[in-house]
Amino acid sequence: MTTLFCFVFILFVLPLNAEISPGSRIDCIPDFPLLNKKLCQQRGCLWDPSENAEYPKTPQCYFPENTGYKIKKQADNAAILVPAEGSPANPFGKNFEKLQFTYTTLGAAVKVVISPVGVERYRPPVPLKEPIIEASEALSVSISNDTDLFAFQ
Repeated sequence: MTTLFCFVFILFVLPLNAEISPGSRIDCIPDFPLLNKKLCQQRGCLWDPSENAEYPKTPQCYFPENTGYKIKKQADNAAILVPAEGSPANPFGKNFEKLQFTYTTLGAAVKVVISPVGVERYRPPVPLKEPIIEASEALSVSISNDTDLFAFQ
């Protein structure tokens, strides 16, 4: 069975010497072509300018370990998420106080929706049909809070 794996991230403050393996780093400055240590640290992220031959595209500025949301309330195919305690300001805009995670199984496929609670957001006026998708392998979703952070796979 094929597994879909994803994390939802926000900033979370940890000591600046926290180590994250180069292959697991999430870029904290994807929006700026010119990185620098000062901007990285202003965002609450970790700076490591060293090169890594095994992971040549390793971000030099990356989010700290344990960055994410926590589950506040969970149902079979849904969860309400809140920012992890101690989260600094989001460098890409305002943090959402609550997110709703839902998923729907469409045969072998899965439709995942993550949206802010109580916030009006633009949704394209495109009618999306949700047919049952047939395939030899099927996706499934498992919601977890095992690491103190929300994850689904």
